[in-house]
Amino acid sequence: MFRLALIAAILVLVSGKNVVKDCGPDDAYIKFHKLDITPMPLNILGFIKVDADIETLTRVGSEVSLSVNLKKSNLGNSFTWEVPCTNIGIIGDAAQGFTGYMGTCDYKGSCDFPFIKTWIADNSCPKFFADYNLPCQCPFPPVSFSTSTPVEIDLEQFKNLMPSWLIEGGYKVRAELKDTTNNNKLVGCLEMDIDVNARKPCPAVLKKLNACPKDYQQ
Repeated sequence: MFRLALIAAILVLVSGKNVVKDCGPDDAYIKFHKLDITPMPLNILGFIKVDADIETLTRVGSEVSLSVNLKKSNLGNSFTWEVPCTNIGIIGDAAQGFTGYMGTCDYKGSCDFPFIKTWIADNSCPKFFADYNLPCQCPFPPVSFSTSTPVEIDLEQFKNLMPSWLIEGGYKVRAELKDTTNNNKLVGCLEMDIDVNARKPCPAVLKKLNACPKDYQQ
């Protein structure tokens, strides 16, 4: 479920504030005890590190759907709009990549997500599954996942997927996991309030001279 939990956030590059919280009810059976993203600010041309502590208290399979609501603000938060669900193509390498979507999207049963279905069928789950003794199967059995060291993710693959003017701004993300066999009961929830900067850091010498190129952080 670690990979599912990040689907709403992995396409969003964080800088400035980074507020992540579990918004599920007390009886939720998917719990996000911790999800920290560093460094701050993040650089689209670099790496991020994710430190997570996530627990599933029961089996999670095709009965669990995922709904992501993504709102973006521009112009100093004076204009906010809901980002529509958009297919941005294949993310990752050929063996372990998956079809990437960004925006306000609804995903049906977790076992039928395109990337999970392929991973299970080909027994090609990402390396961290083995590193953390996570079973490469769906439905997922009850499991407690905690990173002993932060998982490092290369953002280089995302840099050309969309223009910086679209990436940059403030984002509010809410990801809801619901049990479709129990009146769409909310069984897990994650909220993020984040700022995004997709520009390269301006070299200190140029910044001191107030001579940063316009495509660099000012």
